[in-house]
Amino acid sequence: MKHEELKKLDLNDEQIDKVMGIHSADVEAMKTKTDKLGKTNKSLQSQIAS
Repeated sequence: MKHEELKKLDLNDEQIDKVMGIHSADVEAMKTKTDKLGKTNKSLQSQIAS
């Protein structure tokens, strides 16, 4: 998501900042979840190989 895309929707700067803040929090949460699942996957693959 980019500022320019939100500007095209006629949002003002304050609204864009709020949307981007929410979006960033969601992205970070998904990165954390993905990292955790990747570590779990690696661990399980190691256990299967043993």
